[in-house]
Amino acid sequence: MNKERYYSCCGKCICGGCVHSCIQSGNASKCPFCKADHVNKTDEERVEEFIKWVEANDAGAMCVLGIARIVRSRCHWSKKRLRS
Repeated sequence: MNKERYYSCCGKCICGGCVHSCIQSGNASKCPFCKADHVNKTDEERVEEFIKWVEANDAGAMCVLGIARIVRSRCHWSKKRLRS
């Protein structure tokens, strides 16, 4: 529960406690910070959000996208888009 989670909707890293609290309050499908719905997004939409934050020099997005590139064989995101 102590692990942070990066949300591409707003570019924020949310602590595990806040994520847990959000889930317990019945808002598991929403970002704890900006309240955007993140469950109903396609993988393509999520990658586009990450790209937007990477282009804005967001270190968290760069880290998440970099890890996805490393493990892309197990990642469900579009391999074609991650190669760019």
